[in-house]
Amino acid sequence: MNFHLVQRLWHFPRTFRTGFDSHFECQYMGASEYEWGAVGESLKRIRAQQPVIVHTSDITYRPQGQDPVTRTLYTVGPQRLAREAAILLPEALNQGTYAPMEQCFFPAALTGDLAEYQRSTGAWWSLSDDVAWTLDEEIAQALLDGFNGVQATEPAPTTTSA
Repeated sequence: MNFHLVQRLWHFPRTFRTGFDSHFECQYMGASEYEWGAVGESLKRIRAQQPVIVHTSDITYRPQGQDPVTRTLYTVGPQRLAREAAILLPEALNQGTYAPMEQCFFPAALTGDLAEYQRSTGAWWSLSDDVAWTLDEEIAQALLDGFNGVQATEPAPTTTSA
């Protein structure tokens, strides 16, 4: 795994869309994911490699000059790839080899140092490795549903008391 072509995702359930698109919107990051069809090709490969799972593990990130940060990491993809990513992603971050083609702000998400405009990113999808990850359990389930073609549902209505 090289984590080179990483796509930032907004978790934005929309029942008027279908499949993966009913759960997420890809943030624009350049021509590769749209003009070269990388999103669709990765999705096809993921769906062909069943079972697709959510793998839960801890990730400890050791940013230079800062205290280590440990968070729960949810990797989602074909079983072997999801488990492999849970090992290789922290290694790449801590060895300085995590170098996506476009800025994706995952290290800043781990440390809580995201700028306001970056906070809407809820998940990351390595299109070249056919695996996604998030720091949020609910979003991990949405990734699993999206990869398996399960339609998003309307969020539960909220009630207010007088």
